[in-house]
Amino acid sequence: MSSGRTFEPLSKAKRSLVADLASRAGREKHGMFLLEGPRSIEDALGRDVAVAFLVVDPSAEDGGDRWLAHGI
Repeated sequence: MSSGRTFEPLSKAKRSLVADLASRAGREKHGMFLLEGPRSIEDALGRDVAVAFLVVDPSAEDGGDRWLAHGI
């Protein structure tokens, strides 16, 4: 199933944000946290957690289509 969306390279700012979220200080600074892996993402979407952005490997099995369907 293809979403028809194109994937954009991660901007330098978002790359930096993702790196910051690896530390407790970065998570507190930005008021965000990082989810990694399909189970964590599915669980968050099932709980109506607000997702700021999604980083997906476009060569992955479904290219993130199942999450894009949630409007991310």
